[in-house]
Amino acid sequence: MSEYIDNVKLNGVSIPIRDSDAQQKIAQMEQQSGGNGIESARMNADDSLTLEFTDGTSFTTTSLRGATGYGMPTGGSAGQILRKRSGSNYDIEWNSPADAVTVDFGTVSSLPVTKNVAGATANMVVAAYELGTPTAFTDDLTVTTGSGSVTLSGSITGSSTVKLTLISADAVNAG
Repeated sequence: MSEYIDNVKLNGVSIPIRDSDAQQKIAQMEQQSGGNGIESARMNADDSLTLEFTDGTSFTTTSLRGATGYGMPTGGSAGQILRKRSGSNYDIEWNSPADAVTVDFGTVSSLPVTKNVAGATANMVVAAYELGTPTAFTDDLTVTTGSGSVTLSGSITGSSTVKLTLISADAVNAG
């Protein structure tokens, strides 16, 4: 199913594509700019964009999401993190962090909640997380790590499953 774009901007002027007088506005802008105007713009089901120009030509982009969806590599598994593979731009991969600690809180319905986890230190940060759908947490959810324990605090309405993967902050900063 295609989605249609209601407005385009040409030379800083917003032109409503579906307006009855849109063609006149586009023609005026085309004359003023000496260029080719956009007759219509359509977002396609494959996330490409098709532009129809006033001179009868058209152009269709490749998927605006990219081949693998917003620049993310496909694959990966729970607990893995993205890391740069080399100094080249966009060269990223899924990776299992060294010395990662996984904390499965199960279903959480009240906060704060603490879980004793071997290997959890005060220097750990959240590398990945899985929250149940729909999540019942508000924006103030915090994770505190200590000597062999992890505490989840904040606000919750209802209940949600929680699984965290923690790694050393030093490993993140050493990057």
